Amino acid sequence: MDLQEFEQVKRTISSGSNLGRVDKDVYYWEPKSLRIRTINWSYVFLAEYLPMAYGLAIATVSCLMVSQLYMWRLEDFRRAWHLLQEPLVMQVIGAAALILAYMSQHKPSVYCLENLVYKPPQDWEVSQKQIVKMLEAQHCFNEASIDFQQRILDNSGTGPSTHWPPGILGSRDGNTEAVCNMAAARNEAQEVMFSLVRDLLKRSKVKPQQIDFLIVNCSLFCPTPSLCAMVCNEFGLRQDVRSYNLGGMGCSANVISVDLAKQLLENRPGSRALVISMENITQNLYKGNDKSMLLQNTLFRCGGCALLLSSRVLDSMKAKYKLLYTFRSQLSDDNSYNCVYQKQDSEGNSGVALSKDIVKVAGRALRQNFVQLGPHVLPVREQVKVLCNHFMMRLTTLAKQRAWPLSARLATPEGYTPNFSKGIDHFCIHAGGRAVIEGVQKNLKLTERQIRPSVQTLYDWGNTSSSSIWYETEWIERFGDLHPGERILQISFGSGFKCNSAVWVALRLDRSKQGQPLKPAEVSKHSIHSEKGNAAKDLGGCAEGAAKSLRDTGGKRFQPGGCVGCKSRTGADETSANSVEACTPEQGECYFEAAGGGGVSRPGQQLLVSATGRAPAGDAELGCWAHAALEHLRFPVFGATAGQAGRVNEEQGTANIAWRFAQLGLKEPRTQILVVNAQPLLPELTLQGPANAAQALCEPLPGKKASSRTAADIVLQKLQLSGHGESVSSDEPSAKDILSLSHALTVSGVLSLEAYAEMRRLLRRTAARLDESTFVPLPARSEGEVSWDQPRVLGYLGDGDVAVLWKPPNWTVSLGREDLEPDGAENGAAAGADGGLPLQDWVSATLGVRHAVCKDRSHDYGLAHRLDRFTSGAVLCATSYAGLYLTQLEFATRRVGKIYLALCVGLVRCNRLVEAPLSGGRKADGSWHSYVDTAGRTARTEILEVSHLSDGQHTFSLVEIRLHTGRQHQIRAHLASEGHALVGDSQYGGPVPQWCPRTFLHASRVALEGGEVTCPLPRDLLDALAKLEPCSKACRALKLRAQQEENPVL
Repeated sequence: MDLQEFEQVKRTISSGSNLGRVDKDVYYWEPKSLRIRTINWSYVFLAEYLPMAYGLAIATVSCLMVSQLYMWRLEDFRRAWHLLQEPLVMQVIGAAALILAYMSQHKPSVYCLENLVYKPPQDWEVSQKQIVKMLEAQHCFNEASIDFQQRILDNSGTGPSTHWPPGILGSRDGNTEAVCNMAAARNEAQEVMFSLVRDLLKRSKVKPQQIDFLIVNCSLFCPTPSLCAMVCNEFGLRQDVRSYNLGGMGCSANVISVDLAKQLLENRPGSRALVISMENITQNLYKGNDKSMLLQNTLFRCGGCALLLSSRVLDSMKAKYKLLYTFRSQLSDDNSYNCVYQKQDSEGNSGVALSKDIVKVAGRALRQNFVQLGPHVLPVREQVKVLCNHFMMRLTTLAKQRAWPLSARLATPEGYTPNFSKGIDHFCIHAGGRAVIEGVQKNLKLTERQIRPSVQTLYDWGNTSSSSIWYETEWIERFGDLHPGERILQISFGSGFKCNSAVWVALRLDRSKQGQPLKPAEVSKHSIHSEKGNAAKDLGGCAEGAAKSLRDTGGKRFQPGGCVGCKSRTGADETSANSVEACTPEQGECYFEAAGGGGVSRPGQQLLVSATGRAPAGDAELGCWAHAALEHLRFPVFGATAGQAGRVNEEQGTANIAWRFAQLGLKEPRTQILVVNAQPLLPELTLQGPANAAQALCEPLPGKKASSRTAADIVLQKLQLSGHGESVSSDEPSAKDILSLSHALTVSGVLSLEAYAEMRRLLRRTAARLDESTFVPLPARSEGEVSWDQPRVLGYLGDGDVAVLWKPPNWTVSLGREDLEPDGAENGAAAGADGGLPLQDWVSATLGVRHAVCKDRSHDYGLAHRLDRFTSGAVLCATSYAGLYLTQLEFATRRVGKIYLALCVGLVRCNRLVEAPLSGGRKADGSWHSYVDTAGRTARTEILEVSHLSDGQHTFSLVEIRLHTGRQHQIRAHLASEGHALVGDSQYGGPVPQWCPRTFLHASRVALEGGEVTCPLPRDLLDALAKLEPCSKACRALKLRAQQEENPVL
């Protein structure tokens, strides 16, 4: 090419042609179809020439060794032989060989440098009402489908605001149909992925060219070019990046992607992998009326996550997590394959059908996955328990098969579920729905605290598919009290059916996140910082507001705010921590910010301790309660706060602090600081102070009863001085105070006989004034014909002051006050709330004609305790105020004998005590549910006698039970936790056969100091019992006794 032709080509290129380019008077020809690329010589060397270099080096060394040996003489060989016979030389050679063998088999560890979840823009946020409005705007759903989706939304566990993609948001006006084309779906994917990758690379300070592997998973949206290609094109990843696009793997795809990245990084040490997990909603809005396919419209929401994984040794210094294990299980039967199935309905509308068996299938998949997981995370003690249980099950089965002697009396032990909480610190359960979370909770016997990240994620973000487990991990980082070295277990479920799990260990914490919600909390009526409050109350008001907010939201969400006075925030450094010193003790606005324990340096903590020590006692009291409510007992400021609060110079403050700790069920040793500092004040208090303090310490730690004993001694002195005059004293304790005190001292184990006698005397004195007062009853209501389904009086105890009533099923007992010792099996919902007949109305109309207390609503119509709506049996009703107070005293001091008969599934072991603490709460439908919780209140149920029965297909146990404590639904929760749910109790997983349509639970005997009354089984339970036959002769006794106690009236 001459100079003239070169100038012509140059002008052609400058005019816009794309045939080539000129660089420093050198022309490069680059047609579009064949563009010359820069060769990555480092990769070519590592992949092609490095093995050749290794071979060349080995050959060179071998030649040198052969040449050297060729030059050796006989004396050299003898010298080498003698050297090899030295023990030290052989040990060094052996150690080197072992190290070389280990290094050849060892794979590098995989670390997570940074994790990020997608936070959708504010304009993507929609309420549940807007979702229903958008569904109506599609003009394809009939009225039944709209109502069905509305009900699912109400009970799905999702919160009032979640996020939908912009293609569907146009329907918020109620008329415009959603745009669900390819362009809208592509825009959604680009917005989620590009935002995640951009922020992730910025936070980790990693360049796109440093990414070696790219893995993107999205189940229902797989366009061409792929999602991987979108990311490569947007961020300019290297030409030799290995990309993988996973589709159709369901909600478990994130763990699959992590497992794939782990294998890639292990086989190529010193590399990095970018993992992106998301789901596309735009093209997956189901527009038909098949109920099984409508669920996807109400559960799935926009979301995504991005992870940066590395196998570089240097990256371990700054990594947040280390990947320990990944386990995958795949079910292959037809039921599992079809439980999550994408298809078209009869009208040709595409959607994902969810089977009703999905929870059961998930349980089976979870069991298989945890069989692999258990040996790696469980301590040796738990593994030994599993092995022993498996051995006993096999031995018992073998004994029955071969008819060994006495084998008929052997009951096959139930399978033991190991306590995974002893090997795992935090659980991230896929937020696929409330049923999935509760199913995993039941299988693993997790507490409400352990499933809180999953519940909160479902509430805030909905089901974000495979990325939901990382939203839960994000919540744990912010509010889960995560510490370095603690393990996080992620559990995910996917179509197919799959259950995958990953175990991570925390290495580094991001202090700037702690206490800061990812999603802005809604403004509640209890704001953490009161703008109207003055500075003098900020220390206590801020803390109390936080605790109230936490309590009112059921522990779901609280949002720490900034300091009003010094404007510092959580995550403050030394400078903002020093500003705490500038705050006066009355202005301790930074107090709640430091209560989180995160982001405040050690010098800052010391300043806060100093400031708290100078704070007013009343403010310290509120701050101490906030610490307890938020469970920030590890923070050093707590000790100073508790000590300052213990020096309250008024009894109400001291009692309130201790009582708040008791309400929260916290048994931290440092709570004893309150009592130690408050002891000198007890002699100067009235009865109310020691009563509340003793009540607060009703369940102290072992060896910590001295404080309660001190309170008990002082209370006895107060009781002996009270109520001896003829006139009523203004400071004489009320019946409520006495009953509260008696229960507290009983549970503490420090109630003396002298104190009990003084309490009876004071209660009789108080009741005598009421029994002497006049009372004009209303006209009585006619009882009508007496039958087994109507209440009646079974008998009287003592001097006739207490009547024993027959409570039929479907009658409710509602007390206007909260029980001092609520009867767990007896504690039901409010009367009439669930459609039952109120027993108190019958008592008022029937017994109120002759007995004033039975007409007194303020004294619960004389009723001393409760029973569930569908539980039948004996209920105590006082006919005088003296009888009511003394009966309540016996309940509070646990002197009432209560025996129940229950029929449950499975073979129950007899003559044992079930001790399992219980907690509880209301579900979305308003029903109460109790569950075993190590942080719950003490509950003891004694199983006396058992009769094993059978209907020919299933085995049952007729159980005689004595309650030592009374918690709400205690019998039902304890038996259900052991796998022996009551027959007819569908709420706790029990079967409801045709021959027993209600819960088989009956209060058969009740005993007071004045006597005992037996209440035989009613006719419906006797008919149900007649359907069953004893499994052996030894099992007949209890059944025959229950049947022979038949009363012709009942």
